[in-house]
Amino acid sequence: MLYPKEEKSQKRLLYACRNCDYSEVAKNLCIFRNELRSSLVETVGLTADLGSDPTLPRSNKECPSCHGRESVFFHLQGKSAETKMV
Repeated sequence: MLYPKEEKSQKRLLYACRNCDYSEVAKNLCIFRNELRSSLVETVGLTADLGSDPTLPRSNKECPSCHGRESVFFHLQGKSAETKMV
C-alpha cells in the first residue's frame, strides 16, 4: 500500500511504500476527500443483520407484501422535528 509522502527538497508529493524503497510521483495532489451525502444520514445504523439483534422489539404481524411474519422495529433518531418509526 502506498502512503502520501512529501519530498521536501523537490517540493513535490510522492506515494511511497513503508516496507521498501519504492515511491512514485503523485499524479493528483489531493490526498484526502471527504464527501458528505444527505442520503447517508437516513441510513445510519441500518445494517443487514438488524433482524438478528436480540435487543430490538419484535412483532409477528404478517407482511402484506411478502407474507413474512418476523419483523423488528426501532425508532431512528433524526435531527428533524418530526421523527418517524422505521
